[in-house]
Amino acid sequence: MPIDSGQANRGAKANTRLRRWAQVIAAGLDKVPLIVGGIIPEDDRPRLAEMGIAAVYTPKDFELAKIMRDVADLAVAHRSH
Repeated sequence: MPIDSGQANRGAKANTRLRRWAQVIAAGLDKVPLIVGGIIPEDDRPRLAEMGIAAVYTPKDFELAKIMRDVADLAVAHRSH
């Protein structure tokens, strides 16, 4: 089945993004909660969690108060470690 250029481009962007996040974690930033956002395929979420990403937000996550609570909870949990 041929892949249209849009699909190929999205796949390339996803792989680039995952490599960048791996570099961030390798740089020692795994000691702080890392939160990412953007247009992120649902299929990438498990891999991101395995890489240590604390939270993922996409355009469908538009409840700002909930996001702020989540970030505050992550900060409190991080301080208690």
